[in-house]
Amino acid sequence: MIWLILYLGIGFIFYWRAVSKYSGDPDDLLIPLFFILEPIAWVMLLFWPLIIWVLKEDMKAKVQKRAIERKRAKFNKIESLESMVKIGAKGTALGIMLPSGIVEIEGNRYFAICEGAGSIEKGSHVVVMSSSMGTLKVRKLG
Repeated sequence: MIWLILYLGIGFIFYWRAVSKYSGDPDDLLIPLFFILEPIAWVMLLFWPLIIWVLKEDMKAKVQKRAIERKRAKFNKIESLESMVKIGAKGTALGIMLPSGIVEIEGNRYFAICEGAGSIEKGSHVVVMSSSMGTLKVRKLG
């Protein structure tokens, strides 16, 4: 966009110098404005909803891309059961578990499933009951 403005500005400066040198009539400076700006104004007037929609969709795509990148960065920090978690280890639910969610045990994050019926609220203390196929089964303490 800046290049277009510079291009038009430099072109106008050269045009102004040529008109002022070869013509004494200042109205000659306005002639290109009618031929150049009027069609642009009509295009913008007719298509402004489309222009705004395109700009909005572009912005929406950028926001969605940033949100996806943040989620990926967040979940890349979550560890699987590469290191063995002992049965009976205690931790905290990082979100509502309906019936699955993420728990933090000894400073590491793991995917987990509630054992039994019901759900576990965010911030509740949990205990590991078992682990199988990369998933912990936890129960609420208390």
